Amino acid sequence: SVFLNGSYWTNELSLTQTYMTEGKLLSIAAEGYTYYGGVHPNSYSRAWNFDLTTGKFLTADDLADESSRYGDASTFQRAIYWQMLNEVEEKRMADVYFSDYDSYLHDFPTFATLNFTEDGLTVTFDQYIIAPYAVGPQEFQIPYDSFFYTLSRHMQSLLDMPKETVDRIIDLCREYPEISNVLCGV
Repeated sequence: SVFLNGSYWTNELSLTQTYMTEGKLLSIAAEGYTYYGGVHPNSYSRAWNFDLTTGKFLTADDLADESSRYGDASTFQRAIYWQMLNEVEEKRMADVYFSDYDSYLHDFPTFATLNFTEDGLTVTFDQYIIAPYAVGPQEFQIPYDSFFYTLSRHMQSLLDMPKETVDRIIDLCREYPEISNVLCGV
């Protein structure tokens, strides 16, 4: 933060969440805050996902791949997209969002930050992406059971899913055979 000639500027970055599996995955979320004058300050989100077994950053493209028997990157993207769209409908937020919000949900890897938590994936859209500033950033909590089987085998191994969660996903696949080819790779 700087104070010059009666003006005050600030640029801050704070860690908001970290999640780590046993020596395999580190996921960090942060919020930034800037004020350089003007009507209001701005905030933004950042997220970093590290594969600790390879030492590399993970991108959305790394989460699922063509060689996975459970689907490709577009299958992963569709699974996340439908979860977000369902949440928008359940919370009746469509009227609050910009008219083209659906296109941003569909292309979320480009317009949102992604970070893993104990319960799933958090997808965060900053202000002005899908909604006005006054609505604030929009966060979607995507449970693992809605996309786990669209991930590459390597990504699945990084998550250390509890056996009961994997069993629940398998039960869902058995219960809904019409979606099992997409979600369960069978």
